[in-house]
Parts: sequence; C-alpha cells; structure tokens
Amino acid sequence: MSANEHLPDWENVPDAREFKYGSLPSQYDTLDVSTTMQLEQAALCCHMRDFQAALSALDAFPVEIRHHPVVAFEHSQVYWLEWSLLDCARILREALTWAEENRADVDEHGIYTLLRACLGKLEVYTRGDFTLARDAMREVNGWLSSISIEQYTDVQTLCVVQHYYLLLLLQINADNFDLDFFRKIPYVIHDQGGTKLTQLREYLQGEGRLREARAVLDQELQLHENGVGQEKACRSLLGACSVSKSLEPTWWIASRARLRLSGVLNALGQSEAAKEELVSAAKQLQKVSASGISNRTVLLVRLAELKALSQSDKTDVLRSWATFSEDVHVKADKYILSTAISAASDVALAILETNPNRRNRDIFWQWYKKAESINENLGDVMKVYNARQATGDIAASLFDDYGAILTWHKQFDAKYSAFNLWKPKMSSRKAKLIFHNGLKDEETILQTMLEMKEIKASQDEFWSEEGFKSSDQIAQVKRVKKSSYSGLLDRCYEYNRQIDWFAGSSKELPVIHEGNPTYRTREGFDTIGLSIVLEQDLLHWIRQASTQGILSDEDLGNILLDPQADQTINVLSLLDSLTPQTLSVRLFGTLHTPTSLLHWERAFSSLSEWLFKKSTEPESKRHFLLFRVQYQRHNQTALHSSAVSWDTIAIEAQRILDLIPKLNEEVQQHVISNTAVSRNALASAKVMIYAAKTGHVFLDVDNPDFRDILSLYELSLAQNRERGWIRAEAYTLIEIACLYFYATTKLDSGVPESFIETLDAAMTAFERIREGWRALQGWDKVRKVMLALEDHKMLQIVPWVIAVLCHYPKPPEIWFMIQIAKSVGLAWLMKVNAAESPPLDPNLSKPEPLPREPEEIPSFSIEEVQAINEAGNNAVFVDWYNGSSSLHEMARPLMGLLVPGVQPTCTVPNITWHEIDETARELMKYDTADLHSEKNLKTLYKLNPLVEVLAKLTKPGQILVFSPFGNLHRLPLHALQCDGQTLIRRNPVVYCSSLSVLTAASRARRAFEQTLLQDQRRFKASVFGDPPSEEGKAALQSVGQVLQAKPIVNNNFRASRFAEAIQNPRLHLVHFHGHAEFSETVPLDQSLVFNDRNLTLRDIFEIPPAHHRSHHVTLLGCGSGMSKTTASNEVLGLVPSLFHAGASSTVSTLWPFSDQDAALYSKHFYEEFEGAIGADGEEGAVINLAVANQRATLKIMEQRPALYHWAPFVLNGYWMMQVAAPAREKNQAQDQNPDP
Repeated sequence: MSANEHLPDWENVPDAREFKYGSLPSQYDTLDVSTTMQLEQAALCCHMRDFQAALSALDAFPVEIRHHPVVAFEHSQVYWLEWSLLDCARILREALTWAEENRADVDEHGIYTLLRACLGKLEVYTRGDFTLARDAMREVNGWLSSISIEQYTDVQTLCVVQHYYLLLLLQINADNFDLDFFRKIPYVIHDQGGTKLTQLREYLQGEGRLREARAVLDQELQLHENGVGQEKACRSLLGACSVSKSLEPTWWIASRARLRLSGVLNALGQSEAAKEELVSAAKQLQKVSASGISNRTVLLVRLAELKALSQSDKTDVLRSWATFSEDVHVKADKYILSTAISAASDVALAILETNPNRRNRDIFWQWYKKAESINENLGDVMKVYNARQATGDIAASLFDDYGAILTWHKQFDAKYSAFNLWKPKMSSRKAKLIFHNGLKDEETILQTMLEMKEIKASQDEFWSEEGFKSSDQIAQVKRVKKSSYSGLLDRCYEYNRQIDWFAGSSKELPVIHEGNPTYRTREGFDTIGLSIVLEQDLLHWIRQASTQGILSDEDLGNILLDPQADQTINVLSLLDSLTPQTLSVRLFGTLHTPTSLLHWERAFSSLSEWLFKKSTEPESKRHFLLFRVQYQRHNQTALHSSAVSWDTIAIEAQRILDLIPKLNEEVQQHVISNTAVSRNALASAKVMIYAAKTGHVFLDVDNPDFRDILSLYELSLAQNRERGWIRAEAYTLIEIACLYFYATTKLDSGVPESFIETLDAAMTAFERIREGWRALQGWDKVRKVMLALEDHKMLQIVPWVIAVLCHYPKPPEIWFMIQIAKSVGLAWLMKVNAAESPPLDPNLSKPEPLPREPEEIPSFSIEEVQAINEAGNNAVFVDWYNGSSSLHEMARPLMGLLVPGVQPTCTVPNITWHEIDETARELMKYDTADLHSEKNLKTLYKLNPLVEVLAKLTKPGQILVFSPFGNLHRLPLHALQCDGQTLIRRNPVVYCSSLSVLTAASRARRAFEQTLLQDQRRFKASVFGDPPSEEGKAALQSVGQVLQAKPIVNNNFRASRFAEAIQNPRLHLVHFHGHAEFSETVPLDQSLVFNDRNLTLRDIFEIPPAHHRSHHVTLLGCGSGMSKTTASNEVLGLVPSLFHAGASSTVSTLWPFSDQDAALYSKHFYEEFEGAIGADGEEGAVINLAVANQRATLKIMEQRPALYHWAPFVLNGYWMMQVAAPAREKNQAQDQNPDP
C-alpha cells in the first residue's frame, strides 16, 4: 500500500461529541454525561498536544471527580504525553490514596490495577525504584493469565500494554531473567501464530478498537526481531484505519502509526519511503483543526524528520537540532523540547568522539547540561542517570577525567538514595574501577568488585520469585584474596570502548576464569580480564578455521608450536586440549619466560596471512583481532623487559605502527589511541638501545638519533593534544623532558629553556588530571592522594629540574620548584576542602544542579606568600630541600629564602645530606634522659650550618618560617645556634610542612576573620584535659579562665566531644592537655588519648571538609608533633590531619615531655589572651602566636635550661589570630544586626 492510499481527505475534525478520544470508554457508565463530555474534550486537547487546555478542563472538576480512577487516568495521560513525570506520578498517587481513604475497591483487579501499573512505571523513571513495577507486573500477570483476549475491555488491554512497557524497562535495567515467563500474557485460546501482542492487536483491529490497537503496536514493535515484521505490523494498523467506520479518531491513530512506520523504514535503509510516510502524516495532522484548540501535532513530524538525519553531516545535524529547539512551539512542549535537546547532546558527543578537542568538548557539555537540567526538572531521573553513562561519562573518559565521573555519581547517589537500578549501578562501578586502577589501588578495586557482586545478589534477591534464573546459573563475582589478585591488576582495567564494539560478535556464555570475574554476554561486556576474552575468541576462530580447512596443519604449527621445543607434539591433538589460558601461554609466554622471537615471527606471519586474506569472518572483526593479538604481544614484551632485549621491544612497537595503517578504516578509528602509546614505547626503547651501544645517554641535541627519538615523541604529543588525551599528553611531555635533561649537562644554550618549557606544559596537564582526586573522601581521599603522588612522575622529576637550574643558576625558578615538591598533597586537599564544602548557613544558597564541573583550585605563587607580610608580619620564609641527583651541588642541602620585598634566593649550606641524616638518626634515638645532656646538645649543634646564613640575611626579632625536609621535620631547628645565640631567643620561629600549606592556612584564617563582622561572632574556645600532674590540672583550669571556657574533663573527656569541637565553624581555639601516642612502626595509629577511646589521625582525616573553619589547636600531648615523611615529601601526623580538618595553626610537641613543662608553657603562651578576648580597641585584638610561642619557650628556658624542657614545643601554620573585631566594625555590625 502506498503512503497516500486510503488517506481520508479531512479538512477538520469534528468535536469531542462525535469522536471517542478518551482511553477508557468502557468505564464511562461510572460517570455522568456532562463529566464524560468534559473528559472527552480534555482528551481531544491532549491528542492535539494542547496540554494547557487539557489540564484546564481536568482541573475544573471537583476533587471527588478528579480522583475518580477514569478521570485520574486521563489526567495522568496528559502529563505523561507532556513528559511531566513528577506531576503524572502525583495524580496517580493522589487517586490511589483517595480511593483507599474512601473505602473504594482499590485492591481488586480492574482499573486500579491499571493505575498501579502506571505508577510503578513512573517510580522507575522518577526514583529508580522497581518495587511498585515488580508488584504491578505480578498482579497483571496473575490476573490476565487465564482471561482470553476476547473478554478484554480497554482496561485489560491497557494493563497488558503497561506490563510490556515495564518489561522493556526491566530489560534496560536488569539481566539474568527469563523473558518468556513475562510474555505469557495475553492469553490466546486460538493461537494463530506470531507474538501474543500481534494476535491481540489484530483482534482489536477486527473489532474496530483501533485506539487500543495503536497502544499495543508501540509495545509489539519492541518484540519483532527484524524490521520487516515491524513494517508489516504498522501497515496492518494503517489498513484497518483506512476502512474503519468507528467513531474513534483514526486521523490521530493513523498519523501516529505512520510516524512509527517512518522510523522502521529508515532503519531498513528505505529513506525515500520513510519520507513519504512523514509527508502523509504531516498532511493528515496539518488539516486537523478544532475550535479553541491549538494543533501542535506537526511537531512530532518535524521531530521524526530530524531523527532521520543521523547519516548526514553531524555538524549540520547539530545545527538543525539547535534551530528546532529554539522554536517557540517546541519550547512550549516539554516532551518535544527534552527529546530535541537530548538528541542534540548525542550528536555533539558523536562530533566529540570523531574529533575530541576542547572546542567540541565545550559544545558537548553545553548541550549535555541543558538536557540533564530539563530531564531532572521533569522528573526523569532514570534518563538523567542513563544519559550520563551513555554520553557524559564517555565524554569525560575521552579526556581521562575519571574524577569528574566519580564526582557526578557521588553527588547523584547522595541526591537520589532510593535509586536502585542494577545495570546502571553496575556501570558506575566500572567507572570507579577505571579511576582506582589508575591509582594502583588494589584494595579499592577489590572492594568495588565485591560491590558488583552485591549488586548482582541484590537483583537476584529482589526477583527471587519466577522469572529470573536460579542463583547457581548466574555468574557471580567471587571473593579474591589480595595476594592472588595482583595478577589481574596487570590487565585490569583496560577501559576502551573498542572492546564493547568488538564484543558485538561474541556468542559465548559468561566465563569464569580461575575465580576471577570476566563477564562476557551477548548484551554487554565488562573489560576486566580483557586478554582472556580475546584469547577465547581467537581460539574459537582458530578451531573453526581448522575445521573448515582454511588453516592448514602447517599454519597451526606455526601459530601454536615452538619450533625449538615442540617438535614431537601433534598440533591437532594440542588444538583439542587448548584453553584460552594455555593458548595465551603458547603465544605470549609467561611473566618470566616469554616466547622466543623466532616462534612469534612464525606465529604472527601465519596469523596475518589468515586474518587478512583467508578468514571468512567480517573484515572489521578479524582486523581488530589481529591488532589485539599483536598489541598483547607488545604488552607482554614490555612486562618481560628484564628478560628480552630492548631491540625486541622496539621491533614489537614498530610492528604495531606498521600494522595500524593496514587495518580498515573502522578498526583504525577504534585503535587510534594505541598509535601514540606504541610510538612512545619505540622511542623509549631507542633511548635504551643508544645508551647500551654508546655507554652513555644523549648529550647532544643535534645528534640524528636524538632528533629521531624527539620527533617520535612530538608526533605522539601532537596526536594526544589533538584528541584531548590529557594523561597521555602529560606523560609524553615528561618523556620529552627526560630526553632534554641529559642534554642540559653540556650547558648548550636553549636546551634548558626547552627543558623547562616542556615541564611547564606537563605540569599544566597534571593539574587537570589531579582534579580526579576530588571524587574521594576522608582518609580514603588522603591515602589515595598520597599513593598517587608517590607515583607522580612530575614530582619524581623535580630534583632533575632543580639540578638543571642550579647549573645556570635561576634562584626564583629553583625556589618555585622546591615548593612544587613539598606537601603538595596536603595543600591541595586543604584548598579543595575549602572549595567543596557547603556554606556556613545552608539557607544562603541552593544546592548546585547536577553535574558540577570541578572548580579551579587557586595555584601557589610568590605573591601569595609575600601577601602574608602585608599585615606587617615581616617574616622570612626558609626552605630546605634534598634532590636525588648525584651532581655535586645536590650532595648538600639546597636552602631557599624568601625575604620581604626581594625575589627568592638560594644558597647551599656547608653540610652534606649524609651528615644531616646521620645526625638526625642519632638524635631521634635519644630518650628523654639523653635530652638533658649538654654533650648531646652538641650533637644537635652539628646542624648549625643549616641556619648560619640567617645571621646575615635576617634581623633579630624577625619571624622565621621554617619549611623542613625529611627527618628535619622531627628536629627542634629553633634550638640551633645562630649569630652566637640560640635561634629561638633571637627570633620567633614558626614551622610549616610547605609554604603552599601555609598560604592555604593563612587564606582560611583571613576568610574566617571576615565573618567576625558579619555575624557578630564572639571569641569561642574549647578546653579539653586529663593532665597527669596537679600542676597540669591547675594550668588547665587557668587556661579555661583565660579563654572563658569551662574545661571538658572526667566523663565528658571523650573523643566524640573533641571531634565535634574541631568541626564547629564558630570556634576560634581548641586546647588539649593530656596524653598522645606515636609509634615509629605504625605512624598512622598516632592518636590523642581520651576516656572512651583514642582519636587517631585517620579519624581526624575522616572529618568532613573544612569550610568557614580556621581555629588554632594546642596539643599538649607527648610527641603530638611527631610525624613521618612519605616518599613524595608529604608529612603524615596529627598536625597535618588537623590542618586537613580546618585548623590554621597548631602547637604540638616533638617528644614526650614533663607535665610541669606543659603547665608552664600554657601559663605563658596564653598571657596575651588575657584582656584581649572581647576587647574594644580601635584596632581590635590580634594575637601574634609566634611571639606568644617564643615568650613561653624562653620562660621555660629561664627556669629549666636543658633542651628537653623547652625545645619540644613548636608552632605550625599561620601565626596571626584576631580574637576581637575592631570597635568601629563591631558597632556597625550591631547597628545592622541588633539583638532581638
């Protein structure tokens, strides 16, 4: 039948009194005539997509009529077609509640069953909860399992339609269930063949119930396995419309069927026929008119036309969607608008995948955020989640921004806690695996695998009745011991959508290999255990080719047998006994024994000949498989680098580069990322080959081999930048920097500049990668950042940079590189915590919509450090650093100094790091008795050269800010001699783990003090204590009086109270006088001792991010300031954990002390606080903690001169502290915010 055959020549449409537009006319006998007519009028408006008119008619009903099940269903259908899902669910929920409260027969099968099924569908969309949907499916299935279609009213028909709609949602969100079980209805007595839905539709068409038939058609099309069956179904309904004499709106039914038929024909490649159907549908819809009703149905035709443009130029398609979405009528139709914006987002992603540059990335995210915002406002939470995985996560992964993926999912889980759709949740765990594999975090990978197991088990339990396979048939993720898990990590998680593409050809059942999870199904694919799956396909193909005679016995021998070791093996017998694992061993060898080059040359030659020329499998699949086999060989040689020559590694990398251009275009698009990887591997191998041949590394940038290798890296760099692969860009830049590093030793002009420029670019790339760490939380976040930093190539190369800069020299650059290398993790965490935390008053701002892109983190600068001195501090900043280079200058410590008003300078103290480390180790062995000895004080004075230069560059009384390195963090550097006197007597001394940490602390303190005026905040302190001596107890009470805070002691002296205190955003100061514990062997167990339990540094790191917090913490506990320094120069201890939790300054101790000393320290340290708290001076009250610490230390020194007594007390962080606002500002605040 042609598109225009039997097309009625409608000029307009009679009104609702002559047509039946309502969905449930069989129930009209429960309504009066006027209500029925008004309901039909609303249904007519809905059919013409004038939703406001429809809603106006329905809202005019009194409440008891609005909650009538027939009216409520029609009301919900208006919102459903408009795609206002939250309102749709509300209408149904209110109707069911009203019925229950008014004792209607709500639990009996019938129209309320239909309402429950519709509400179940909406619960899946709006909450991600399948509970109501599952119950509704069971109810419908049980009710209609024995009622034949000849007995159906429109209620039963629509229940079947809803049942199959829910089944479609189930297929999207779950797996491992028996589809046939859910397809038992409708019950057909005289089975005529075809699907049950087909027979139901044909029966309805024969009865003239075409509106119901069209509803069935939508679900029937999902069941047909081919487009021919779908086309036949659509044309069947159109034929019934052409001869219908019923009062049903065949204009609407036929036009909707034509729109569905157009989509089917497009899928079949019949684009011209599809266009004809759209033209016919448009003619039908354009002629329709009704008095007082707007006809917007033609928008559906335009929507279908745009969807058919998928094969056109993507940029033009995106432009068309953009124009369409700006149409005023489109903006008024929520369904049309949301569909258009989502389609535009999909097209933008396709453009981004083809050419992943930053411009295309920005365009994609603009469309994606529009789509997400619209869908979330409409209540389509399932679409929000699935669209994120289908588009947003893919776009983020193109740029290695896995942290953004995790951040989004973390925010989503917090916002929609009831969301429990199994397949989407499983996919989010895949993204989590990707990120943590990048951090080499085996523990979290294992935990995530167990979460995946729990999701599977949760699904199995949820569907514990019929319809799902028994648990022993479902591939379960098994618990794997960490010791046996490490081998899997070498291949997990190779996240690449090329594998998902390849998996389309797979027909094997799920596989379990040696207890490791390797999911593999026809519907989906987890790329864990990737090589095993590929080897399984290869083995399957080899066996098929052998059976078909495509692969000869000689070919099989070349592929499977080692010519030097397997002369007696029968290749056909071997083929029968092979498994994917033993095939892998024969092709690639084991970790310690790779296959010989001779064997591999023969094997790859035969594999190439077969897969390129002889195999009958699809070209793209066999080309891709050949590539993956060669790539696996390349990976194996890299793993075997200790057992194979660099020449072999170079050969395998070159073979990859030679192979890729021979693959067909489709495969090349999927494997393009491997080009840069292989090119870099080839360049690295050439470096090692040159070094082995000449006995030295490259020193001459004009060397042809140097230029050849550099060109390989630069080609990779250009490709990585063009494709937007940030991580690959960063590591390629590091490789180039390494190449330049060796050449800098010749002091050729221009080389150092190239070296530094390359590192600057690498640093920028690493900063973008580091954003991914933000997705973590608490101690987990801290620990993962530390692990990542230890593997951070940028930090590993910093000593090289400093070594190069020392050759020239460039003091400001050297100083800056030192800052990069010290405590960058803690500084970054402090800034991120401040940026990510909620505001102090939750009413001040609304939650940000999903997704929130990572904010830029303030970078560290000289100006920011110098700004600390703007308040008249006049501090000198002193750094010590140890590089790993063997150059002579680096055998001694490098000392960086930043003096007010002067550019950074560097000097080299007259002491070696060997001497420093030996002295430090000796001092750390001392017990408290040793620290009383004058002789042992001389041991400390061996380190005096570290501070000698300060006698010339600083003035007495000037604050010295020390940023130590390594074991120097554990030593009292303020006890060294300078200018003929003890340093702490000459100058106030402050410590910090790095200047970047200090600037973060000062920034937080200044922001905190700005709130003093805004909310009239009075000074507030918390005093905790359990001193062992009477002097200590008296000092604790005295501190409480000074700080106007009652000490928290005895039963209230609990870890939970202390944790609450340091989270209080209104707190200025916390004082602790008690016991602390530190273990050299288990430093992470360092803790403060309370009556209920110990509060460990892990516990403190778990405290939520600090925002509007900037307190001072005094820790008078034995060794509270002791710490460990990591390989990445991060300091781990109670003090850094308190900075992470919001402190801006601390006082702590370097060793166990006398409680009498602590009492003396408390008395004198808080002297300046007396009278200052709440003071009304013109300038307010500002305490200089550095001066207070110096005064307290000197007071102890006067009474107890032994090092043991006065030297353990150290001040960390920002030392200026305002405890009262200036009088003028205080009065202004009172005027603006009078007390009630």
